[in-house]
Amino acid sequence: MKNIIFFFVLVSTMSCNAQSQTISLSSSSARSSIAGAYYKDTENDFISFLGSWKFTNGNKSFYITLSKKTFYFDTTFNIYEDLVVGEYRYVENNVEKTNTLNLLFDSAIDPYDRNIVGNTVMQKTTAPICSDCEVDEKRLSLMFDDPTINVKGLSGEIELRRVDQAGVERLKMILRKTGNLILQDGMVPEVTSFNVPFGTYILTRP
Repeated sequence: MKNIIFFFVLVSTMSCNAQSQTISLSSSSARSSIAGAYYKDTENDFISFLGSWKFTNGNKSFYITLSKKTFYFDTTFNIYEDLVVGEYRYVENNVEKTNTLNLLFDSAIDPYDRNIVGNTVMQKTTAPICSDCEVDEKRLSLMFDDPTINVKGLSGEIELRRVDQAGVERLKMILRKTGNLILQDGMVPEVTSFNVPFGTYILTRP
C-alpha cells in the first residue's frame, strides 16, 4: 500500500512539473516534445512578423496576414504552444489564383488547419544558415499550404526574415517545397507547385 501511494505521488508530481514547465521557443529545447509543457514565445520573437504584408511585381501580387495564437493545446503531442497563423491571397494577370483571407474571421478553424501555421524560431546558424544575419537575429519558419492544390506529397514552408531598409518595413519571404510528390509509375503530375510560385519575395506593409 505504501508503495502504491508513493507511486501515485510520484506520478502526480511529475505531471504537475510538466504542466508548469515553460519552454522558450527560442531555445534548443523547443525541438523537444515534453508532455504538458508550454512552448512559449517568451522573447516576443513573433511580434515583428505579425500583421499584413504585400508583394507586387508586374502582373503578380501577393498579400499575407499573420497573427499570434497563444496557449494552444496540441492534442497530438499533449503540449501547449504559441503559434503564428495566417492566410493569404495571390493574384496573377488580374486572375485571383488563391484567396483564403476570409478564413481569418473564422475562429472555429483549428490553427493546424490554417494555410499558414508554425512556431519555429530560427537562429543565425539554423539551417539553412543565414550568413548575413546579425548574431542575435531571429527568423521564423512556418508551414505553407494551398487549399486549391490537392496533390499527395506536395507541401511547403516559408522562411521569414525582417530586412527593413531606409525606415521602410520589409519582410523577406522564401517559399520552399518540402514534400515529395507521390506518384504511381508512369504518371505525370498535373501540377508540381502551388499557385504561389516557389522563390523569394520582398513584402512591405500595405
